[in-house]
Amino acid sequence: MSTLGNFRERRLLLLEQSTRMANNVLADTIDSAMDESKDDEKRKINFDNIAFTLNAIEFDLMRSYDEIEMNESEIETYEEKVTLLNGKIEEEKSKVEALHVQLSAEQILKANKQEYDLLVKKVEKYPARQETSLAITKVNEELKKLTAEKSALEDKISLRRKQISLLLHSAKEFAIMLKED
Repeated sequence: MSTLGNFRERRLLLLEQSTRMANNVLADTIDSAMDESKDDEKRKINFDNIAFTLNAIEFDLMRSYDEIEMNESEIETYEEKVTLLNGKIEEEKSKVEALHVQLSAEQILKANKQEYDLLVKKVEKYPARQETSLAITKVNEELKKLTAEKSALEDKISLRRKQISLLLHSAKEFAIMLKED
């Protein structure tokens, strides 16, 4: 950017110097052409020099206007390109943000899938519900049988205790009767 600024400054300085020189030459030539003491041929040469200088000045002026128009056109083109690029940048930023959101959702989905797979592995270690229900039913039936058997054994033990108590009581009475006889 500074190189471009230096170039412009030098260009303006050269234009200013050439304009001053042209003005000086033009003033001298006009003075010389208006001098009636000189012959017609010299005056004609001076007028031709004036015309040539004016043509050169006009050419430089037209070239400067053309450069200004080209510069303005380039500036407009660059501004359009900058606007277009900024639009594309914003569009890409929004795409990146959308992809970031999608990535976050995919990461959550992946974590959930991994957790699901772990739970599936744990669940697969255990038998199926039908097998478990069947095993529970068998255990309940066996428990009922054992409870009934326990109840029968307790009744039997109770009966035996009563019989032993009765036997002991009878033995004590028999022993008392024997002592008395």
